[in-house]
Amino acid sequence: MFTKSPVNKKRPAEKLAKTDIPAARPGEKVGKLIERMVSEEITRVHLIDNASFRGFVTDRDVLDILGAGPKSKGVRTLNVHASRAASSADAELKQNDTMEKAIELFRKWDSEALPVRRGKRFLGIISRKDLVNRIKEPTRIKVGDVMSDRVFSVSEDWSVFDTARVLCNGAFRRAPVTSKGILMGVITPYDIVSHLSKTGKLGSLKRHKTGLSEVMNRDVVTVRPESDLADAVELMRSRNISFLPVTEDRELVGVLTDADVLEIFR
Repeated sequence: MFTKSPVNKKRPAEKLAKTDIPAARPGEKVGKLIERMVSEEITRVHLIDNASFRGFVTDRDVLDILGAGPKSKGVRTLNVHASRAASSADAELKQNDTMEKAIELFRKWDSEALPVRRGKRFLGIISRKDLVNRIKEPTRIKVGDVMSDRVFSVSEDWSVFDTARVLCNGAFRRAPVTSKGILMGVITPYDIVSHLSKTGKLGSLKRHKTGLSEVMNRDVVTVRPESDLADAVELMRSRNISFLPVTEDRELVGVLTDADVLEIFR
């Protein structure tokens, strides 16, 4: 077990806040925002207006407004403002808040990112992934010690629409796809949004009753329970992901997320 946190917990949060982030104005049209997310392969855009933070639009928010959740009520076109799809931050950091405070808020709210402010002025974003990616040395902590072994998974015959509703409204942001316990792939909100965009079916999510075989990601990296946590983090960093299936002989035995990894910062 390592004895030193990868992050100086007393350091002001603003020192680690990123300003080079995907950003858009609240008045940008949702259709254009989706095009950008798919072309740039990004899952979150930050709405900034006059140096003020106005919320996030994530791939889950996009599924929501496309028909998988309540934001779609009354929406008949993607020519609505991005602010209609946006989610507000669960919590915020002030410029003098420490990284210890940031870790506390990430854990309390299960947030993926937190805005940092100086008064009303937006200073930048700290993401959970940013903190986890600072683990670069062997930890002597096994993946199996921190992974979630109670795993929610779906099968290939789940419809795209039903899967979108679960990923949009439930506790799970992505799901392994399995067949008799064997990992076949992973499905995320981004996979569904990208598929709908590239096939010209953004307006037909509710009618998309076909299975996941053409939508899910089969190019999945996995990790074993006995692997060092630092090796798992390196896989996440190299693939720019925050979720790893944990397998033994292709059988799914757990999942590791950046939220699971963050627990060791305690």
